Amino acid sequence: MLVYLFSDRNYERTGFRASYSMQDCPFNCTGHGNCIGHQCYCFMGRTGNYCQLEECPQNCSSHGACVMKDDNSTYKCQCEKGYAGYMCNISLNNSEGSELWYTLLPEGMGLEPRSAHAGAFVSRTECLYVFGGFSLNEVLSDLNCYCINETTWNSINRSEPWPKGRYEHAIELFEDGFYMFGGMLDDGNYSDELWFFNVTSETWTLCANESVFKPLQLSGHTLTRVEDNLYVFGGKTKDGLFWSNIYKINGHIPTEWQEVLPLAGKSSARRLVGHSTVYHKESKSLLIYGGYSHNADEPRYGSHKDELHLFHVENKIWSKIKTNEALDNGPAPSQRSFHSANIMGNYMVVFGGNTHIHHDVEKCYDYEIYLYHLGCHIWVKAELLMGSMYLFFVCLFIQCFCPSLQIKRYIPN
Repeated sequence: MLVYLFSDRNYERTGFRASYSMQDCPFNCTGHGNCIGHQCYCFMGRTGNYCQLEECPQNCSSHGACVMKDDNSTYKCQCEKGYAGYMCNISLNNSEGSELWYTLLPEGMGLEPRSAHAGAFVSRTECLYVFGGFSLNEVLSDLNCYCINETTWNSINRSEPWPKGRYEHAIELFEDGFYMFGGMLDDGNYSDELWFFNVTSETWTLCANESVFKPLQLSGHTLTRVEDNLYVFGGKTKDGLFWSNIYKINGHIPTEWQEVLPLAGKSSARRLVGHSTVYHKESKSLLIYGGYSHNADEPRYGSHKDELHLFHVENKIWSKIKTNEALDNGPAPSQRSFHSANIMGNYMVVFGGNTHIHHDVEKCYDYEIYLYHLGCHIWVKAELLMGSMYLFFVCLFIQCFCPSLQIKRYIPN
């Protein structure tokens, strides 16, 4: 048993009392398996770390068949066309949305637990690919895919060449595969490698290895596709320094890196790690939200950010957008880092992140979804989207139904 405690100089606490019990196997395998050598061996039809799950729950919700897996030792639900999930309870043809979270695979049926991994969803194969991460015991180098119609994780067979294990790296979808850049390796060094994985041939290719110019070795950065190019922004180096450098490379001919030098705006104000970056095609701009940065007045300390920065890729100009307003007097998201963001329609959708603020917000992680309207320049409550006509009339009233970001709204900084 391992008990790990963490604190820092900012905290003085009275301690706590922990109660625990010890068993040969967790929960005695819930009565659905045999405990052998401190490990549960589940009876037929059961699975999970302690046999707590049915392999085909609720008869696959009457939208699939219970079939034997390829290993001929366990079962799974084979869903009908138009349904997904380990119990075939998710309709893929519902365009209305239910505003509910669905569990594709419960704990104990998925991958080895990990953090700081990266992945990409390839629509052609309808599969999510995940590489690497940190399991608290080791740095991982496996590549796994979860295909919507198969309801299970599959491990991609290794073939040379193969990237070293890493975490806090970045992955971006591109054509028939995805690119991967940077990350922290198991020896503590950081990487400046650019890899491409072809989902058809299931092979890795090391790119730009002979480039005359190379980016810094980074972790906690972002990798974002902009038309034919890939942009790397931010991150930190092995010496703990945060950077605001921008690099780009042609995704079709990935041989030479270039550094992008801004023509206006303070790059030093945007030294970030754990931020999110998305490309807004209509404004030809990278939108960088949140992240963690050192404080300008006290470099020894850092803080989460709630700022939205914009980099126009053609004009090479940095701008800062005011984001402290929210529709219907709702709150804008709090400061955060290591969240995720995507463009969906005319919204930037932000989920999760580390939001802890010393002696203020005493929680580590957020589980809310936030929507930033790219035409109205305002945060919108997710529940308001149920009343789409209400949102339309509000936007009409404040004259912000523009199809893209307006230059007059930019605040150079």
